[in-house]
Amino acid sequence: MLELIEFTVTSRCNARCRMCHMWQRRDPDIPLEKIKEVLGSRAVRGSLINLVLTGGEPTLRDDLPEIFRFAFEDLGRLEYATFFTNSLNPRLAQEAAAKIAAYRKQSGRKDVSFSVGLSLDGIGKTHDNVRGVDGAFGRVMENYLGLKALAERGCFDVGFNFTVQRENVLDGGAQAMLEAAEGALFPITFTLVYGKDVFLNRVNIDEWGGQDEAYRREVVRFYEEAARRADSGGLIIDNGTYYRRILSQLKGGPRTLPCLYKEKKACLVDADGSVYLCEVTKDSLAGNIYENNFDEIWNSKQKDSAYAKMLRHCPDCLSSCLGSGRYQLKEVWHSGGMAGIAKLSLGEFRKRMKRISRLMKQYRYAVIPRL
Repeated sequence: MLELIEFTVTSRCNARCRMCHMWQRRDPDIPLEKIKEVLGSRAVRGSLINLVLTGGEPTLRDDLPEIFRFAFEDLGRLEYATFFTNSLNPRLAQEAAAKIAAYRKQSGRKDVSFSVGLSLDGIGKTHDNVRGVDGAFGRVMENYLGLKALAERGCFDVGFNFTVQRENVLDGGAQAMLEAAEGALFPITFTLVYGKDVFLNRVNIDEWGGQDEAYRREVVRFYEEAARRADSGGLIIDNGTYYRRILSQLKGGPRTLPCLYKEKKACLVDADGSVYLCEVTKDSLAGNIYENNFDEIWNSKQKDSAYAKMLRHCPDCLSSCLGSGRYQLKEVWHSGGMAGIAKLSLGEFRKRMKRISRLMKQYRYAVIPRL
């Protein structure tokens, strides 16, 4: 059964990103009732753990909070709920986040972890150039500060998703943000850019996917440093498992990153109603919610055929995929049993103690008097 749905709730976008052509599409927004129909289907309702809403720019939908409201009230197994934003309109993002947090409280779903992900592609002009909008970087920072203030009252998480790519690697921006992630304790995840023909950017693989050897070497150096800092407990968002595995793949090793798509436990519903078994390739097209209901699609022969086609893309795929921390525990259990779990627990404890120590040193005048 499905554990995760990535729902592209709109193709409308106020950015003009170089690595994505979503903003060139003209799909009408999927009606709210159709979204509820998908989320309420038998294949989803009783098993969905993670709901991710993307775009386009999802905050351009006035009814974005209503989608989450339905999820909180009707999806009993839901544990994680997230939307991503480019932050070009901080007011819309903050208003949506405040309403969603309020709906979660009203529905009594404190068990659901709600988070807002801020897209980031570099520092200053680098981010502006990648997003195709002057002043975009300043708006990301404005949005982050505004959302952090709201999060203190609404009890939700705010973090950055930094896309490691040619422009921010070669100008040193990726390294600078890694320094900020450690020194300023910014919650940042560093994911490597990759081609997705689902979102019409497959043509950018040569430029953005690391085919140039000089660029690839710099990317390898970056992830070596990111993995080192994660393993030492220097980063708030650890993600060390991903950094080590993508590093191994960049060095010529096989793909070992876990993938819920490959396990048939995740899918992408695109803004035009297409249902893909994988977010990377159109070869994984299983059907369209405007032509068949979701349960029919999920139990169709076309889905089985699409899955076989999808698997051909897996060996060379650089996607971080959307999964769960349980994969690390499963891997440790199979390789080391209880001794491995104990070693992992001790390592995680040491990392957290290091973070607490750093927090106390950096904020000792504010923290120590209140201990």
